[in-house]
Amino acid sequence: MNRKYQTSLLQPDIFGRQDEKEFLLKKLLGDDDDEPKVNQYNFSIVPIVGVGGIDEFDSFNISKIIFEATTTEEKKGREFKDLNLLQEALRDQLSGKRILLVLDDVWSENIEDWETLVPPFHAVAPGSKISITTRKKQLLQQLGNDNPYHLHKAITRRFGK
Repeated sequence: MNRKYQTSLLQPDIFGRQDEKEFLLKKLLGDDDDEPKVNQYNFSIVPIVGVGGIDEFDSFNISKIIFEATTTEEKKGREFKDLNLLQEALRDQLSGKRILLVLDDVWSENIEDWETLVPPFHAVAPGSKISITTRKKQLLQQLGNDNPYHLHKAITRRFGK
């Protein structure tokens, strides 16, 4: 499947993941008081290791997609000359807002990729979450997540109602 053409619109019901769904909802919606924060900023990371996204970690394109998804119609299509200008605009767009960002199927194991992407998210509201799904644990470990949630492979889909 070409991930470039995927959408956030709901697909038919998915079965066989109820326990995982409940666990992840608790992680995403909870306060994480029982777990240390990865950093001193307003967001925490929900790490997930599982099946296959982001084949190449391009901070500019990822930031642009997030900006386009969160901005008003008047600002959509805005051109940015460099990553700094884009990330300043993204920071302003997200400032003080509680967000849930899902970075799906991240293949990069390079901590510098993360450090380049994350600065705009330091301005988000407390309680924000960034979920990183990956097949590789190295980046998660570099971010201080030594115990990511592991998805199981079994899954069934029900088409129709």
